[in-house]
Amino acid sequence: RLYDPIDRLGMFLNSYQSAAASLEKIAGLLAQTPTVPAAADPKELPARSGGHPGREVVFDGVRFAYRTGGEVLPTFDLRIPAGGTVAVVGSTGAGKSTLAKLLAR
Repeated sequence: RLYDPIDRLGMFLNSYQSAAASLEKIAGLLAQTPTVPAAADPKELPARSGGHPGREVVFDGVRFAYRTGGEVLPTFDLRIPAGGTVAVVGSTGAGKSTLAKLLAR
């Protein structure tokens, strides 16, 4: 009768310590300053409303390289029409994640 509650308490404490460590890591990430500078002349997009399909996304001659290596996207063109859907596929290291990060910028 005594073993089960003590065992559960041990599991609870283990979970608590793991959650506390994870929270510390998240707090550290949120406290960091972004390494990518803000755009000099950002363009504000209108908010989507009702049936409005959004805006066209255009990458025209985009090039990207990380500071520590060579070019990841050596001249990239992409046009996604408003309301369109695109699938990006490629091998490991082809630049898919980099493209997604650039889209978010």
